Amino acid sequence: MAFCTIGNRSDGSWAQGIYEAYLYIQEKYSDIANITFADMIPWGDFPTHLEMQAELGTQLHYLDSAQTWGEALDAVAGKYPDAWYACPGTDAGVIALRPWNVAGYDRAEQEGYFIAGAVAALMSKTGKIGYCVGLDYPEQIRCTSGLELGAKWVNPDAEVVFQVIGTWIDPEKGYETAKAVLATGCDVLAQYADDSGVGVIKAGQEEGVWLIGVVRDMQDFAPDLMLTSVLTDHYLLAERALLDYELVLSSMYQPITP
Repeated sequence: MAFCTIGNRSDGSWAQGIYEAYLYIQEKYSDIANITFADMIPWGDFPTHLEMQAELGTQLHYLDSAQTWGEALDAVAGKYPDAWYACPGTDAGVIALRPWNVAGYDRAEQEGYFIAGAVAALMSKTGKIGYCVGLDYPEQIRCTSGLELGAKWVNPDAEVVFQVIGTWIDPEKGYETAKAVLATGCDVLAQYADDSGVGVIKAGQEEGVWLIGVVRDMQDFAPDLMLTSVLTDHYLLAERALLDYELVLSSMYQPITP
């Protein structure tokens, strides 16, 4: 089983969540012969990395998402029908475009963002909430809608200022994007941006605005400003993927009796 991510294992959110899932699976399923983890994989190296893992005999791959790894999966997954490619943070419509052995594993994150939006609106004095994301994926549309609906449930005049950073792995761009969002009058700042989100948090800290974390409990990043975090439990999603793969494998090779 291989855990693979474009992000940094210490980003505090997505990639770190995948790293912690790797540690969890490694400890709980110690009977699995080989469990590996790789982070900071360059986008252009995705196909080569998947090919290498497959040639090494990796049967289950846990990746960032089927959006991030989509082109690589289309090029490689079909060549290895005995492998299972688990992709968290991926909508059904995206999975439908991938090879049959690419599976989506997701949580109803929009529901968490609804609660976060309500909390943000309760704390905001300006009624403006900033939301910075790495890239504009379908998943982000769900989360943005949840954030906005939650905020408007508390304050019908609340506004969510949405901005795409353009990358998951550049804290400086995250910082600059957040500064621009804060300049519009936002006094609560949410982010879903992995490494780039570290820069978003830094900008929020400098301005002293309320913050909303993502994927993991990010309280340790800004103890005095972090209102809440919308959690994605990668360790549970990875475990579900492992159990699903074992189920599929057993059904494929179950003997047929007359």
